[in-house]
Amino acid sequence: MVMSTRPRTLSFHTLLALAAAVGLAGVFGAPVRPAAAAPVSQGCAGNLLANPGFDAGSYKTESLGTSLSSSSGEAWTPWFINGNDETWNREPEFKLNIPGLTGDAYRVRAGNSMKWFTTWGTHDAGVWQRVGVSPGAAVTFSAHGMIYSGEDDGHRPDLDTFFSDPEKNGSYRMQVGIDPYGNTPAMGAPPPDTVVWSAEEFTPDVFVNQAVTTVARAGAVTVFVRGKAIWPVKHNDSFWEDTCLRYGGGAPAPAPVAVEAAAPEPVVAAPVAVEAAAAEPVVEAPAPDPAAEVSAAEETDDAPRTRRSTLPKGQRAAPAQPTLKRGGNWAVPR
Repeated sequence: MVMSTRPRTLSFHTLLALAAAVGLAGVFGAPVRPAAAAPVSQGCAGNLLANPGFDAGSYKTESLGTSLSSSSGEAWTPWFINGNDETWNREPEFKLNIPGLTGDAYRVRAGNSMKWFTTWGTHDAGVWQRVGVSPGAAVTFSAHGMIYSGEDDGHRPDLDTFFSDPEKNGSYRMQVGIDPYGNTPAMGAPPPDTVVWSAEEFTPDVFVNQAVTTVARAGAVTVFVRGKAIWPVKHNDSFWEDTCLRYGGGAPAPAPVAVEAAAPEPVVAAPVAVEAAAAEPVVEAPAPDPAAEVSAAEETDDAPRTRRSTLPKGQRAAPAQPTLKRGGNWAVPR
């Protein structure tokens, strides 16, 4: 029997079956994705994290205690607070946001992003990674997070994405944290009380860089990213990218936020001390002498001054005596 050396040609049905098998592998196994860009650290020199940009593949997490539909980026472990309720503090679904396959290209910075979400429910959840460090060293952890939250879909055809509902949203907030002792949470339990958290961030639909710095108290630290929804609206989603853990306090700075300048306070001149002028001494007038009172009438050419008599009523004054004037003449008073 002679064997043909001509290459075999696969039939159309065979090609279709192979394509279906590949698709099913993406559903039931690790997700199939296009060739990803090389992992980037976005300017984070000396990054201590594995898979910081969520571009190194994913794995199924049901063996850790999540639902069957969840998966996480390699080297990252999901966590969530289990409220045992269908609305409040539900378990979210964890997955990679992979543009070109099932993801939203608007919600990545480069490659893929990590995503978790609930529909008509709240959650308090995230992913963590434990990393060996030098005890006593200052370490800084940062990550870029984006919120999508609201009752309305908020379709933006110009960006081929959806935006948050500005009026009816889930009051969603994000944080990053470091446990300086390297503690990790049990699935369904809150993060350890020893986690040092950044301030909460509420800005939706843009990536916001958040950072926190602390001192390692053991030979390992655990870093956390956190998304928390307060109200059970239709969309409560968060997306995460470009994480960074390094020694020191030089994390990539958060994007600047325009702040309206406060109105200048009025300038009030300081009071000037003025020395008061010395008061002039007050001199009391002497009490008038009744015997020396004189009429207030002023002498004029036709009204000479007259002296008022001080003799008792009815008694006449003695006649005035003549006086000798200079030159030997006598002057008789009138």
